[in-house]
Amino acid sequence: MSNSLQLVRMLLFQTGLPSCCISYDIVARNIIEKIFLASTTNPSKQLPTIKKVLRVNNTIDMLEKFEKYRETVKKRSFGQYKNHPKITVDGNELLQFHITTMSCCYEHMVINPDELCKDPSCCVCRLIQFSFRTSYNSKNGILLSTNSDVLCEHANRVSKGMNVKRAVIVCRTIAGRVVSKDDVKLDEEYDSISIASGLHSRSQNLVIKDSSAVLPRFIIVLD
Repeated sequence: MSNSLQLVRMLLFQTGLPSCCISYDIVARNIIEKIFLASTTNPSKQLPTIKKVLRVNNTIDMLEKFEKYRETVKKRSFGQYKNHPKITVDGNELLQFHITTMSCCYEHMVINPDELCKDPSCCVCRLIQFSFRTSYNSKNGILLSTNSDVLCEHANRVSKGMNVKRAVIVCRTIAGRVVSKDDVKLDEEYDSISIASGLHSRSQNLVIKDSSAVLPRFIIVLD
């Protein structure tokens, strides 16, 4: 498990502070900012300014669906992925970023799924509402990345209007068995596809097949 994922799990489960506590959310912002800024493959490159960090208060149903998918991947791994021990341990859980946009002005530091905005153009709220199950994602998979600078290149291509802000969803992800885009076979069993991103050969961009593998935890709102 990566250090970043360990920090997030510690933040979520071991801070000793109630989730509604202001101190908790200040700690959350500081840790998530550090993870995002440290995930660049080019430290000399300037990243967008972080305006705020929001925490997603996942429902019990969202958490149960995520853990059920993890167990499905782990059980399958015992017979098929014997050479991939991390899959049998935790389903190959990774911390990943997803770039999108946000139209609403969330005044609180916590996003509750039952209090999302109704604006159909607010991608953050719609992705949380439908657990990443959109027509595009169903057809093409969910694009995620481990690197903030790669994300920011995508962000520069994302249009933003007067009330639209660029945002990054920080996700816990069950990657399962990962195969290279060039090695995908129609009859092969896999859970996600690894895609190289231009010059960033060290970066890992993943396309996740199943939306149950993705659990949004924090929203980074960019300037």
